[in-house]
Amino acid sequence: MNANLLKILKQIIASHGENILSDPQRLKAVFSDFAKNEPKEDRVAFGRSIEQGFYQKLKQTSPTDRANVKASMISQLQTLTGYDTARCTSAINLLETLLSSVAPLQSQIKSISRPKISIRTLLFAVAAGIGALAGDLLGFATNVIGRYSSSDNIQQISLYHGLWTGLNGLGISIGIFLVLTFYLKRKLSIFYIIKSALIGITVGILGGFISPFISFRLGFWGVFGCGLGFGVSFYIKNFSKIRAMIAGLVGGVIGGIASNFMHFTPAVTILGFVIGLFISIAEETMRQAWITVIWGPKETRTIALGQKPIVFGSSSQADIYLSKEPPVRVTIQIENSKVVMYDKTTNQRRELQNGDRVDLGKVSIVANTKR
Repeated sequence: MNANLLKILKQIIASHGENILSDPQRLKAVFSDFAKNEPKEDRVAFGRSIEQGFYQKLKQTSPTDRANVKASMISQLQTLTGYDTARCTSAINLLETLLSSVAPLQSQIKSISRPKISIRTLLFAVAAGIGALAGDLLGFATNVIGRYSSSDNIQQISLYHGLWTGLNGLGISIGIFLVLTFYLKRKLSIFYIIKSALIGITVGILGGFISPFISFRLGFWGVFGCGLGFGVSFYIKNFSKIRAMIAGLVGGVIGGIASNFMHFTPAVTILGFVIGLFISIAEETMRQAWITVIWGPKETRTIALGQKPIVFGSSSQADIYLSKEPPVRVTIQIENSKVVMYDKTTNQRRELQNGDRVDLGKVSIVANTKR
């Protein structure tokens, strides 16, 4: 039995889900691509067994009848391929081995691909925390915090507190934007940096100006986080503004609790961390459909889908930057509850099912939907 073919099949299941094993034509096409470097006789024998739906037949056969069913399959495979008994037996044995390994494999995949807190979420949280820290330090460097702390005038308090929270909002917003750019390997755009900066500082200043009129301290931090969530939703595609605001509100209140027990700087850093954490968790857990972008065996990214198209191409505004492709190579979005891909080079429309894989030069895309 060719052990490499078993590894390849496990990779296919990891990328497309177990349901692909129930679709012989689709599985054969994907298998042919993955196994193109394997010996031709092994590929053909196994490819024909897939095409005939032998996997499903084995799955539906009781253990007591399996020996007879396998013998029939081996005979059919010999007739189809002209190969000897040993090679055809090896192909059918590989199917049986796959059948026994799918259940534990799926359990392993689930535990790996759906961690409680993803790397993306941790990156968001750390970036927001560092951004808040940078904004806070800038507040000290410009003496904004000193003027805010020493003033007794309500108007001055409102002014300086607005400037201070504006700097914090600026840091958090740019931090999240930069890590999102890094995470998706986007081309860094000065326009979008300025946009994220304006969003952050505007939300922060507005929150700071009204803070003296909010007697409940956690109420202010909740409003601040709510505003940041709203602002961040402008550059996280297909992230509902309502959900973003709720996530920011929760993060702001929880982070604000820390400010009751800590000095300004560590408290603000934790505040930024928690806001970034909750915004990312909300975006990941509430998505109904998403794509997995694969650059290599251990390098994948996920992007939520919605009515706004996700753009692949060489444009500076592309969500996934592809250097040697047209400005817009393909777009993917949700239309009438279906995942739809438009290939702009051929003007073709294609509906993607859960687990479908599309190759675009250096990257591959896998469609995912909640069932």
